[in-house]
Amino acid sequence: AVRPQAGNHVPRFHENAEKGLGILRAIYRECVREPNTRFYWNTRIERLTVEQGKVTGAEGVNLRSGASVRFEARSMVLATGGFQGNERLVRAHWHEGWPQPERVLMGASPNSAGTGLEMGLAAGASAHRLDHQWHYPFGVPDPRLPGENRAVSVRNLNAIWVNAQGERFVNEWRASRYTVEAVVRQKPATYWMVFDETGVADLRYSGTDWSDPARAKALLVDNPSVTKSAGTWAELAQKSGLPAARLRETVDSYNRMVREGEDADFQRFGKQALPPWLQVFPVPAPREILKPPFYAMQAFPMTRKNMGGL
Repeated sequence: AVRPQAGNHVPRFHENAEKGLGILRAIYRECVREPNTRFYWNTRIERLTVEQGKVTGAEGVNLRSGASVRFEARSMVLATGGFQGNERLVRAHWHEGWPQPERVLMGASPNSAGTGLEMGLAAGASAHRLDHQWHYPFGVPDPRLPGENRAVSVRNLNAIWVNAQGERFVNEWRASRYTVEAVVRQKPATYWMVFDETGVADLRYSGTDWSDPARAKALLVDNPSVTKSAGTWAELAQKSGLPAARLRETVDSYNRMVREGEDADFQRFGKQALPPWLQVFPVPAPREILKPPFYAMQAFPMTRKNMGGL
């Protein structure tokens, strides 16, 4: 079935029960049915061969033996992924008009390093709309890879987002293309997902390596380097470095609006709520944040997709 997705006017998204593995398995199966298809594993292509203005092949290295490799072909398809795993290129082509955050986490594959982009440019290709990058606001530092600036994409539809001043600053249910801009305009460009014990079950993690909720909870929710928890709002504020009085006011105000059925601040729910295609799917029923312990998980902008390219 085709389902809707926030930021899209019409349903166009397909779900695969096996995620990326299910897609790759189908493609690989078709490739091995073709007698002329060959795979060269552990091989890194480093440059395109250009003769008389035409790309005629590629050169690189076998990563196991160190031997040089060279391929020749009448036609070539360059399919190396984007550059959203390369912070240097991400920042060099940052979205025009947006402030650059102090910290942006890498949320695409480490293999999306822009090598194809750079090889193409070196061979004389043109690039188009490299600033058209679709970032997410859901980046939580990956505790498995300290110091590597890698992100885990984490959402909680029943959390509120507060900035360093302890205040909500955006409709948390709006599509990520809008909420990420709101995040990068905060000073500093970060926020805390605030939720209660009931809200732990509402956490959603992207990626097949985060498909085990118990493991994800142990690594992210129960890890004090990632998520602060406390029995009172004052203690949570102290642990998170947030202003205690303002945080409590923000939570109390949000809970009151939930009871009244109208988000008067950001139209997340109620009569003035945004149309569904501008919000996340599915939109849950709003719920008060009441049951201790309380949690604050700090998040940052994270890279994900680039729409421009060669």
